Amino acid sequence: MTTGQTFATTLRATLHIGPRTRRRRAGLDVVDDMLEQVTLAATLPGYHAPARQEALAPGFAAVLAWRKHVDGYRIDGTQRAYLVSVSPWRFAAILGDMIDAGVSNSGEGERYFAARADRDRAAWRERNATGQPARSKALSALLDISTK
Repeated sequence: MTTGQTFATTLRATLHIGPRTRRRRAGLDVVDDMLEQVTLAATLPGYHAPARQEALAPGFAAVLAWRKHVDGYRIDGTQRAYLVSVSPWRFAAILGDMIDAGVSNSGEGERYFAARADRDRAAWRERNATGQPARSKALSALLDISTK
């Protein structure tokens, strides 16, 4: 598993998050709690068990980038609307993806969100141009082979 995947798995286990976990639990925002747990793991040694702290600490830069660009309204409004509405399960995956993409400061976080927006716009344009959902290159190749 990559560092980001290990991070996402540990974060989900820490807060008992499953694929169907809702965004709010007992009146509190689960995503805010996730951000806080990563911050505590990176800034307060001994708060978590050593293995858990080691798995969560790499996400601190991603959390800072998230707080600056998403919570600070510095990204495209449409993209922000999507990102703040994702489930806690998907949110952990996004933070893990940020870690694997090498986000280690706010500038890299800005580039990450810009690249993500470009990728999402390209998929939207392809879907609207063809009237079909965007397909990966691997799926397109497989479908081309099966029709020959």
